[in-house]
Amino acid sequence: MKNDILCKKKILLIGDSIREGYCEYTKEFLSDVADVRFPDWNNRYSQNVFLELAKSMSYFKNPEEIDVVVWNTGHWDQMHWDKDELSLNDLGTYEKMLVRIHKRIKAVAPNAIQIFPLISKFNEYTNIDKRKDNAEVVKYNDAAIKTLKPFGIEFIDHYEFTSKLNGDDFLDVAHLKPDANKELGKLTADFIRKFI
Repeated sequence: MKNDILCKKKILLIGDSIREGYCEYTKEFLSDVADVRFPDWNNRYSQNVFLELAKSMSYFKNPEEIDVVVWNTGHWDQMHWDKDELSLNDLGTYEKMLVRIHKRIKAVAPNAIQIFPLISKFNEYTNIDKRKDNAEVVKYNDAAIKTLKPFGIEFIDHYEFTSKLNGDDFLDVAHLKPDANKELGKLTADFIRKFI
């Protein structure tokens, strides 16, 4: 069993509560080829992802052996907390933090392919408020692609996936029910599989 794990690809998942919803399914779908690990907490916004990287990467004894890091941030960055007029992180700050996170991952896990899931869409079938704006989410996703694509980072389109869901697939304004999370976990696993 130990040798079997050693032969498998090492995959690390980092992200917010959306990641928490699908990560166990992604692990299950890749169990034949990969050792998938992830923090047991919500990584939240980009500064927090950056600050917790060492702790997140320590889920593998030798981070330099990690084959794929799937990481994202965005929902918390884009949100207008307590209905503030401004997002937690404006686009310029968000872009700068994405570069810092990418470079830090590259320094700690230099051989890892980096994959960035785009921010998922908010549920428009519920009482969406001004804190959560899909038009703004699109702008943050565009900023992520513009900023990270030159570094060779790959993108999973979680926004497109959630755009095809209906209100019954959501638990609330952002989180998915188990069946939808399972589908998202499979989408993520299938995408990762292409690179391992």
